[in-house]
Amino acid sequence: IEWDDDDNIDMQDVVEAVQCLIDSAVIWELQGSYQRLAFDMLNDGLVSIPDNYTATLERRQFPEVFNS
Repeated sequence: IEWDDDDNIDMQDVVEAVQCLIDSAVIWELQGSYQRLAFDMLNDGLVSIPDNYTATLERRQFPEVFNS
């Protein structure tokens, strides 16, 4: 994420960052404000849940099963 000279941030950078956190399921381990941001962005259609999301969540919840 890049900041401009006036300390503003590009919204597209935020959308891409949140999408990456959703894709990896890391978002659900972060502070609640980040999770609320993700839900708002999901509701606004700015980000989406990947098709393979259940598998991603299971890998994060049970890493010993997937890393053996």
